[in-house]
Amino acid sequence: MKINEITQITKEGVYDPNIFKAVFMAGAPGAGKSTVVSRLFRGSGLKELNVDKFWTLYQKKGQPQDYEKFWQHYRKEDELSQKGRMGLIVNGTAKNPNVIKEIKETLESRGYETIMVFVDVTLETSIERAERRAQVPGPDYGREIDHNFIKTTYDRIQQGAEQLKTLFGDRFFVVDNNGEQPNFNRVERPIRRWLNTPVKNPTAQAWIDNELQARNRSRDRAAQRPASPPQQTTLEPIEKPGV
Repeated sequence: MKINEITQITKEGVYDPNIFKAVFMAGAPGAGKSTVVSRLFRGSGLKELNVDKFWTLYQKKGQPQDYEKFWQHYRKEDELSQKGRMGLIVNGTAKNPNVIKEIKETLESRGYETIMVFVDVTLETSIERAERRAQVPGPDYGREIDHNFIKTTYDRIQQGAEQLKTLFGDRFFVVDNNGEQPNFNRVERPIRRWLNTPVKNPTAQAWIDNELQARNRSRDRAAQRPASPPQQTTLEPIEKPGV
């Protein structure tokens, strides 16, 4: 993430598409969450916050793999995104439902509307895809695959699935991705309808109104400033050669 890209996040604000919408992604390593994000949310204007991207950045820069430090970088980008209230995709495994609950409540207190997309695969599929990704050029190329870690993560995600379903209610969507292509039956249309529905949260409405009023005041002040008179320049006479 380049610094100018992070700065731009705070400038878009009220005119950004799908502001005050937050999508939580959940699923085991290798479930295909990025594929599902590309299909469902391409062109939506949602800003993806992905912990794995920061981890990859740290590896490329050769910095120590300090989890706490890298997590603070993630939280910094998260905070910058929320300042502009831009739409978000919180992409991760969601293996800890309590953390998801905390983030969800924080976003909703700021006016966000939230959903979760749970990408479901078998343990065998999860391991197979993780191994495949480590063998082809890309962000996971050369990554050492820890089967025990994947299994432990997978079990935690499955155990927490019911809690997540209860947390999001009718805004909990499951995508079966065990086949060659994800199965978007019954999820794509309601998700797009949700995205295209203007936000109704009173907190969000108040923020939007305040932002628009502030921008109008700024524009009015700029229009009332007297125009600077054009600067006059005196041209020196051009002497003809030999005169």
